Amino acid sequence: MSIRGLSLGLVLTAIALAGCTADVGITQDEIIERVGAFDTSGEFTRVDATPFASQHQAETVSVWVSSEGLQTYLDIDPDDTTATVPAGFPTGTIIIKEMFDATGTRSMLTVMAKGGEGGEPTTADWWWGRFLPDGTLAEGGSVGYCIDCHRGNQLERTDWVRGVALSDR
Repeated sequence: MSIRGLSLGLVLTAIALAGCTADVGITQDEIIERVGAFDTSGEFTRVDATPFASQHQAETVSVWVSSEGLQTYLDIDPDDTTATVPAGFPTGTIIIKEMFDATGTRSMLTVMAKGGEGGEPTTADWWWGRFLPDGTLAEGGSVGYCIDCHRGNQLERTDWVRGVALSDR
């Protein structure tokens, strides 16, 4: 093997190993499976007492959080502008915003799923998704308008999560 071939091989190996350092923590297929059974699996807790108004394009919403991140989520008071989540949410946490139209019919699910360290460094390792009412994934990964809204609301301090107002729990 030539020096040139060896150098290319070392570069490709380094790139492959660099990709292995990120702990994905949860795959998109796992997210889809867990979201598909969120309201029947017993793994998720509904945080709000009744559906409430939200910035999302829905009449009202309900928020469901998986067991991994439930306590961290409950510790966030969205009315406290100094609140932080220093340790972040645990890997595997899934937060689902169930969106309803004016008739109370589910119109969409928006989802955040916490991946492992290094999975998506620009958003603290969150995966973002939008599901149709039947549970079909419409869009997932690094969804720009979701990220822009959370960034615009300065939610990096609470690991990108707003929380549910205490009055709506």
